[in-house]
Amino acid sequence: MVLAVCMAASCFGAANSAIYSAARLICCAGEDGYLPSSFGKLHTERLTPLRALLFHGFLCSFYITIGDFTWLILFKGNVEWSWYFVRIQPNRLI
Repeated sequence: MVLAVCMAASCFGAANSAIYSAARLICCAGEDGYLPSSFGKLHTERLTPLRALLFHGFLCSFYITIGDFTWLILFKGNVEWSWYFVRIQPNRLI
C-alpha cells in the first residue's frame, strides 16, 4: 500500500511538472514570436504564464473532445519521441 501511494505521488508530480513545462514552452514561443505575443506575457502578481496555461488547457480539452484520452496519450508520446530523435542527431544543434 505504501508503495502504491509513493507511485501515485510520483505520477502526480510528473504530471504537474509536465503541465508547467509545456506552458513555459508556449510562453517562450510567444516571447520569441513563434506564437502571438500575448502568450508570452506573465501574470502581473504571480509571475506565472497564465495565458499559456489556459491555452495549454484548451488544447488538451480540444484533443480529448475530438478523440479520447488514449488518443491524447498516443499523440503526446509520438510528438515527444520524435523530438528526442531530432535532438539525438549528432550534427544538429537544437
